[in-house]
Amino acid sequence: MGTYLLAQGTSRNQDIWNLQYSIEGKIGILFLEVLSPQGERGSGGLPTPILRPGANLAIYRGQNDTGPSRIIVAVGDQTTSVKVKMSDESEETIDLHESPLLEEIRFGALIHPSTKWALNFELYDREGNKQIAIL
Repeated sequence: MGTYLLAQGTSRNQDIWNLQYSIEGKIGILFLEVLSPQGERGSGGLPTPILRPGANLAIYRGQNDTGPSRIIVAVGDQTTSVKVKMSDESEETIDLHESPLLEEIRFGALIHPSTKWALNFELYDREGNKQIAIL
């Protein structure tokens, strides 16, 4: 039991982020911690079970009064790419990661300015075919 670092990175705006999995007994949480260049911190996440039965997408969205907005996506293992349409009409691709701690799930994070919103999530399989998102 404990907390495990699954992925980390730096956003375009230089926000440092860590995607982690914490487990105590049978309870786990996939969570994201973010530190902005201004020193603002934010965190939040998805509890287990991360994907509901029959679902292929779970989303966590978080935002503080200040600092960047945070998104975690968790998808079934048939999904290899997630694209996000933003409110300013831009498109972001979320890098997906795998871990033996979370079987049959891929996950990723997106950190973006709080002035933009994620409007739509598109899932794609290995062949590039668009999948229907089931929450």
